Amino acid sequence: MHAWKVGGMAYSNSNTAKQYYDVEVGAGQTGYEETMKIGLMYVSDYGYAAAPSNWTTALYDYNSATSTNWLYLGEYEWTISRRTGSTPYAFIVDDSGYVYDYTVTTALAVRPSFYLESSVSITGGTGTSSDPYRLAI
Repeated sequence: MHAWKVGGMAYSNSNTAKQYYDVEVGAGQTGYEETMKIGLMYVSDYGYAAAPSNWTTALYDYNSATSTNWLYLGEYEWTISRRTGSTPYAFIVDDSGYVYDYTVTTALAVRPSFYLESSVSITGGTGTSSDPYRLAI
């Protein structure tokens, strides 16, 4: 089990990966925690998955970072990050790589995320879809 911090952020089209990180899990974290084995990626996970040269770019304009972002799938998908000040909204990554808020009553893709204990090691595989990593506990 892991404590997922579900801090919220007000919507702005100028928020960077660091700004999301600070309110999601960093020093400015607000909100609460949910304890569960599986969650969703944070907006900041998506932001920091791109090349470091993109980290100061607003995630609302992150379509320019899709070619260097290993988490970009080209799908509309939910994140665990919620929007403050408007209950039925959370943040999504859209099919073009933009990040913005969306009403939670909409059916979109989800990508399960989980934490590994430090005792887990990679025993094989290259991490590709045809040769995934093999883990040992």
